[in-house]
Amino acid sequence: MELGEKLKSHRIKKGLSQEQLAEQVGVSRQAVSKWESNRALPSSDNLLILASVFGISLDELVATKAQQKDKKILHSNLSLIAIIWNAAALNIFQQPYPPSEYGLPNTNIFSIKITLLLSSTIWMAFNLRYEKNPEQYRKNTRIELAYSAVQLIVTLSAYFNHFTFLGSVLILVICIGYVLWINPKYMNRMFVKKKTDS
Repeated sequence: MELGEKLKSHRIKKGLSQEQLAEQVGVSRQAVSKWESNRALPSSDNLLILASVFGISLDELVATKAQQKDKKILHSNLSLIAIIWNAAALNIFQQPYPPSEYGLPNTNIFSIKITLLLSSTIWMAFNLRYEKNPEQYRKNTRIELAYSAVQLIVTLSAYFNHFTFLGSVLILVICIGYVLWINPKYMNRMFVKKKTDS
């Protein structure tokens, strides 16, 4: 979508006429008409005002579709890193404490495990902010909470029942399913750039 089409689309979403938008920006109606028909480009100052009027970021206003797609892939990949880190932290958490010959008291080891687990979970939750659609955001939040709860149940079961190998396998299988099936199908996350025919 070209800039002119974006301007027109955002203006209509805001319920503004060209005259009303021109008044808010401080230009003529003809200037807005030229912008929307791609016969002229707004100045950088006017772009800032337009973004403010529309309630969006300047980046969102001027970014091309390809740039937006690349940004979405980057955000999804940041989420992927957090998911992998979380699975690793869960695996570390369910492992038994090392013998005292390592010189660390058990309370310090437990604190390290909890810190790793909490930081990865917080990062996963923090990455939800990239979803701009409020309905999809709520859906992603519910799915991520369910995923975290299942992984935590598996981890605690493995820890208390001393079946760490099986626990590690289950954590890995659930993580792979979450990344390869749940995220693309239900959470609108694309982890790799799709190849286009050329």
